Amino acid sequence: MLGIKNYKPTFYKDKNKFIQDHKEHLRALIGLNIDEVWMVHEVSDGKLWADCPVNYCCCRNAFRVLFF
Repeated sequence: MLGIKNYKPTFYKDKNKFIQDHKEHLRALIGLNIDEVWMVHEVSDGKLWADCPVNYCCCRNAFRVLFF
């Protein structure tokens, strides 16, 4: 998937299912500082690639979200 060996993401169409499956992890992020945000953009024109994953890093833990 996405050219990454052994990468098997879970895709959600229902935001409530996503929240239910990840509520403990999401709850643990409350009050933490976001140390880094990684996004993909085209360097030639500076446009954001909105269909690529966005990585949020808090306390050395990465949380990856892919928005469509």
